[in-house]
Amino acid sequence: MSWLFIAIVAYFINAFTAVIDKSLLVRPIPDPLVYTFYIGFLSVFALILPYLSCLGSLFSYGSFVCVGLSWPGLSNLAIDLGAGLIFLASLFLLYSALKKGEASRVAPVIGGLTPVFILLLSYLFLGERLAFWQITAFVFLVAGGGV
Repeated sequence: MSWLFIAIVAYFINAFTAVIDKSLLVRPIPDPLVYTFYIGFLSVFALILPYLSCLGSLFSYGSFVCVGLSWPGLSNLAIDLGAGLIFLASLFLLYSALKKGEASRVAPVIGGLTPVFILLLSYLFLGERLAFWQITAFVFLVAGGGV
């Protein structure tokens, strides 16, 4: 029963976010590029939060020992920055679609296409392979979600 409640709350939050984004793109911030910049700029603070939670240990020990963070290396940093840029590009496309269309039409399309892209990307990058019956079930679930 708890999974049903979580799913309903998640869809409610998703719908609420789409309506708020649409209303922000209509009046206060009419340009999707500017809105994407604001969201990207504010997202940087999510990186700072773990460090802010242990400022006391910084003054006591001289490092952030309570978080356990370390330098990821240049290759991982490049991958992370690339993923961040792809995320910002996808946000820009989402906000452009919300600006031109209705939130009640854009959000279900995005929600319906997400499993398809996850299946394709997991096949390409993770080597995931589904059996025939799993693919059949996936097609039925995605088609049912589209109806």
